[in-house]
Amino acid sequence: MKLATKQITIRIISVIAIIVSLISIYGFASGIVPYEGIQIEGMPSISLEVQIILLSCLIAINILILILVQKLIKYKKILITLNIIQMLFGGMIHIIGGIIALVLLLLDTKDVIEEPKKPLKLPELEKIEVKRKWLYLILWILLFSVFYLGLIPMPFLQNIPSILRIFLLYGIQALILGYLLRKDIKRDFLTFKGNLKTYMKYIFPKLGIFFIIYIVISIPIALIARQISTNQAQLNELPLALTATMAIIFAPILEELMFRGLLRKSIPNDTIFMIISGLIFGTAHMLYAEENLTMYIYIIPYTLLGYFLARSYAKTNNIFTNISIHFLWNTFAIILNIVVQFIGA
Repeated sequence: MKLATKQITIRIISVIAIIVSLISIYGFASGIVPYEGIQIEGMPSISLEVQIILLSCLIAINILILILVQKLIKYKKILITLNIIQMLFGGMIHIIGGIIALVLLLLDTKDVIEEPKKPLKLPELEKIEVKRKWLYLILWILLFSVFYLGLIPMPFLQNIPSILRIFLLYGIQALILGYLLRKDIKRDFLTFKGNLKTYMKYIFPKLGIFFIIYIVISIPIALIARQISTNQAQLNELPLALTATMAIIFAPILEELMFRGLLRKSIPNDTIFMIISGLIFGTAHMLYAEENLTMYIYIIPYTLLGYFLARSYAKTNNIFTNISIHFLWNTFAIILNIVVQFIGA
């Protein structure tokens, strides 16, 4: 697609978004359009004042897009970020317009010649031979049954306070996984530390592309379900400090060691590993959604996230790359959740 066509289309989208936002502000403020608040189950309601502020910010974002699109190639990454923001906090017009704009920004621009980029060369790691793959598979099934399905009871945990029980279970799981993968962890950490800049060059572009895909898929799912996922709702019920600790520290380390590091030992084929890891990861996050069958639709974005993380591990063969991606992803999710809770307040 030609550059001029992209610029005109994105300008039209932004102008429509600005007009719709202005009409909405006028309608809500004057009382012509009754405002009943925006409510998704599990999230705080957005008041009229906050909605007007959000619409005003969206107008400012689209004005900025109109300015920056003049130099689309130079400000491409900024334009992508701005469109993602308006998709997150805007209405249906902003979501549809943002998706169209993102597609246009990601398409090749035929009449602009860019210097070809050299492919990123990732470090080659020392190969660790895997013996008795069946044994690793049995150990993985056993750990999954204990820590995720809860099929094997642990009586000594009954009289321990719930918060302490969570940390104890995480600690036991970390010790077991750390021991089983001790050689991989040592090798991967030293390689990751020595080639940090190279790994970051791999992580951020891939994370950005996946974020766009994830948003495009998750927004329609949220609109269909009309409430947040059960997994997220359960996290929201916990104290913020505990949620942040679990999501930012424990989850990236333990879930990557479990669903990527240990599982990979018994599945050497890349394609099979990525599919199975993605499906199991998605299913594990939906174990407690049985109260509402509609909620099982959230298995799609969770499986997609699992597949992306498995693909990254198959590509880099370094568990710390995955831990870093998972850490950044969950950190952004926690920050976004705090912002939404603050807006609702």
